[in-house]
Amino acid sequence: GLGMVGAAQQVEQGFVVGRNVSFEIRAAGGSVAALPALAAELAALPVDVMVVSNNNQVEAASQASATIPIVMVLGIDPARHGFIESYARPGGRITGLTKTVGAEVNGKMLGMLKEVLPRATVVGVLVQQGVGYDRDLTEEAARRLRLRLFHAPEVQRAADIEPAFEAMRQAGAQAVFVVGGAVIYAERSRV
Repeated sequence: GLGMVGAAQQVEQGFVVGRNVSFEIRAAGGSVAALPALAAELAALPVDVMVVSNNNQVEAASQASATIPIVMVLGIDPARHGFIESYARPGGRITGLTKTVGAEVNGKMLGMLKEVLPRATVVGVLVQQGVGYDRDLTEEAARRLRLRLFHAPEVQRAADIEPAFEAMRQAGAQAVFVVGGAVIYAERSRV
């Protein structure tokens, strides 16, 4: 969802809900398509800050307002995606926590998969649209491991997961590399 300031900071800053701070929370229920309207709704209130959890939400919040500060709970490679100028000098109005996942991390995870399934040659990739996945760097890591990646159609909603798995089965995938995203995380038991 999209919302405002964390509860732990309320006490430290002297905030009292209902007296000098209020929270407006919007949840997309895993729907990437719903994010722009929810972010626009928050921006129209207006709120003082938007706290968002992933790249799709950062993008929606950025489009909804050019002035409201944005705090990322976990942005993926925000410099590469243009959310910040650089890690040393972020600039702008977006701040928060980040995780840069690239060839090194993805290569290590693919390497562990290869250790578990040494005869695997085709690996399906399950990813949610817009999560900041660097396909080229992961392909490079896979080539070094003599793996061929099959990129399933990107997931936008829960209903897309089953067709993605069917596409991977038809492509002969022997394993699945899950990049993730909020929708995929919400459906992790099913995945």
